[in-house]
Amino acid sequence: MTLEIAIVLVILVLTIVLMATELWPVEVVALLVVVTLVFTKLITPEQALDGFGDASLVMIASVLVMTAGIVHTGVANRLGLWIGQISGRSSLRFFIFSLLGITCLSAFINNVAATAIFVPIVTGVARRKKWSPAQFLMPLAFGSILGGTCTLIGTSTNVAISSSLPRYQLAPFGIFEFAPVGVSIACGGILYLVLVGRRWIPDRTQADLAQQYHVKEFLTEIIVPPASQLAGKTVYDCELQLRFEVNLLGVIREGGNILVPHPRQEIRPNDLLLLEGKLENILHLKEVANVEIRAERAGGFDSDKVQMREVLIAPRSELIGQTLKESQFRQRYGLNVLAIYRQGESLIDKLGRIRLEAGDTLLVQGEDDRVGSLGVHQDLILLGGTAVPAYRRRKAALAIFIFVLSIAASVAGVLPVAFCFLLGATMMVLTGCLSTQQAYEHIDWRVLLLIAGMSSLGVAMKSSGSAGYVAAVMHSLTASLPPIALLAALFWMTVLLTQPLSNAAAGLLVLPIALAAAEAAGKNPRGFAMMVAIAASISVMTPFEPACLLVYGPGKYQFLDFVKNGAAVTMIAFLVSMLLVPLLWPL
Repeated sequence: MTLEIAIVLVILVLTIVLMATELWPVEVVALLVVVTLVFTKLITPEQALDGFGDASLVMIASVLVMTAGIVHTGVANRLGLWIGQISGRSSLRFFIFSLLGITCLSAFINNVAATAIFVPIVTGVARRKKWSPAQFLMPLAFGSILGGTCTLIGTSTNVAISSSLPRYQLAPFGIFEFAPVGVSIACGGILYLVLVGRRWIPDRTQADLAQQYHVKEFLTEIIVPPASQLAGKTVYDCELQLRFEVNLLGVIREGGNILVPHPRQEIRPNDLLLLEGKLENILHLKEVANVEIRAERAGGFDSDKVQMREVLIAPRSELIGQTLKESQFRQRYGLNVLAIYRQGESLIDKLGRIRLEAGDTLLVQGEDDRVGSLGVHQDLILLGGTAVPAYRRRKAALAIFIFVLSIAASVAGVLPVAFCFLLGATMMVLTGCLSTQQAYEHIDWRVLLLIAGMSSLGVAMKSSGSAGYVAAVMHSLTASLPPIALLAALFWMTVLLTQPLSNAAAGLLVLPIALAAAEAAGKNPRGFAMMVAIAASISVMTPFEPACLLVYGPGKYQFLDFVKNGAAVTMIAFLVSMLLVPLLWPL
């Protein structure tokens, strides 16, 4: 092993560790990798910059913009609502139609966007018909991932791997070159979920929301005497949540009630405060702040105008990384947050200090018009909501036409694939299917930076010989086995790396190793590249893939719920790939 190989392998291991531990954001790690490779002279500055000018970045950004056009014209939303209508009262029919619908949709638009659209629709239909949303949401996420394997544009991972192939003197994959394997995997996965998998999904009882979140619905009214420490202070200065861990739901006073008071609202002597919290915390407040607990509820609020609902933190929400206090959630939305559901656990203590993450489900309480308005916010997804965002419905047919035309032009080879989709994205904006601002908001810049950084690491692995070194080790371990064993080893290596890493990062790290292994074994490199792409796209064994995170909270799932069904779906993908890849791309 040369010094260069050793350095690259050390950088590779450190990259995996840093991304897995999330010490820094993944895009920062990717940029740090690029800088390190340049300073260690493993790649030139020109090679480093080549990754940021790669056609895959243009194509991914363009596909995301066109996806946004489909979303903002209401096309995807109409599909979800139509599925709910034709399903009637049959839960099995709804299960099958929703699964087929999102699988087909995700073959052409971003799977995370498709999942974000379907989650509130499916949750709303399930609750109206007294079904458990948990029975449908996990299959929904799996279906979106399965659909992404069917075409080149189904996932950014496919695009990134395909665009990297010319560096290895291989032609990029075609738009539908994935279809024979991807569609077969999707069909196998759907059959499994319908016949077996849905029986393994826990039937979460639809109890009262407060019970689901383990929130003690202990509502208490306290009287603020003139001598109380709270009298004359603002809601903000009282620090009821921070010091006493109780939520102020409203103020009852002569002259009118105040629901979800503003942080600068003054607490006056003789006010009645409606509090929600644990009994011990309310008693602690009584002792410290010299307030009186009212023995009976005054009934000062019209309960018909107050509701408790669930909202989901959207994948690219501005709230991610902020606490409720930092984001000024109460004054921004006019709602109280009673609990946060995250990764199978209900968080109800010290809510103001918890930093929000993508996929968190918040239990909020407030006036019905305030709750209903959440349906038009991009930062939050109202689960089972009836509010309809301001879709540009008149542009729906035009958006579909532009999308189909872009695909047709790329398949026909009229222009380079990336340029076809760039032209389509431009037309989406110029024709008013979405605004320029909306186009920018839907581009996942983190993914683009990640792919650029990982591409540079792939170049270093190839030029330094480290990819060949790892491939030689793998080849020696499987030399006594049939050649297909090497293909199987690469599949599982990629799948395992997608658990701590993003799909695209895992695929781009394994790709140079796979191609070097194919060269060392004298096998068809294109089949090896296809196997890596399929394996990188199937990340369902744990709930940390973005589409799975979106259903984790709303479905009230536990970690093992995903492991059971995810492992079976992954095994189906493996068996189908092992059967078809050697047939379609003979080794």
